[in-house]
Amino acid sequence: MSEVLLYSGGVDSFIAYWYLNRPPVLFVDLGLKSNVLEKEAVWEASRKYSMNLTIVSLPLIWVPVMSEMELPCRNMYLVLAGSHFADRIWLIVQRGELNLSDRSPTFMVMASEMLTQLWNGTKKEVCSPFVDRTKVEMVQWYVDNVGTVDELDQSTICCYRGKVFCGECSACFRKWVALRLNGGGRQYDELIVKGGLLEQYTKRAEERDPKLGTERIEEILAVNELLMIG
Repeated sequence: MSEVLLYSGGVDSFIAYWYLNRPPVLFVDLGLKSNVLEKEAVWEASRKYSMNLTIVSLPLIWVPVMSEMELPCRNMYLVLAGSHFADRIWLIVQRGELNLSDRSPTFMVMASEMLTQLWNGTKKEVCSPFVDRTKVEMVQWYVDNVGTVDELDQSTICCYRGKVFCGECSACFRKWVALRLNGGGRQYDELIVKGGLLEQYTKRAEERDPKLGTERIEEILAVNELLMIG
């Protein structure tokens, strides 16, 4: 079965590229602010690591209100684009976010069935290799099997605000936690503290906010301990 990895230039899809033994990758430009620097990072990574890269433009200019962080149906747009390039579409999600509507196992099953029907019975599969791992565990796998934390950091980008690392959005915060708990990310400490998210997430973690999930609560508390140690 042909396969393609939906590649964003972020930590998760970069690690998946190696975990899946370097499959063809597809970057879908939805016209978001963050896509500008993401595309640059994708091009750079593709040249450095000789990726079999395809870039397609699918600008959602008709969407009345677009949010970088909350874009309904985002992953549906991505897997639909992916179905034009392969029969198995790798959509990277992780343990701790499977309750989200377009990242859940139910979504992947339903998307697979719908795409198969739309392609007149040609079997299409939407799947993810990391449903049993958190981002911290994914980074740990990369460090154990591929490269260093610094190499991972320098090869990826994740900021919702279209920067290299703003320290103020949830995407940057999650990347920082995963890097920090694997021995890296110290260069972002000041930005994270100034951004205010560490304080907000720490309060929620201490209050055991169920929306965070057990894994993320423990990770946030653990990264706070690291900061106290210095």
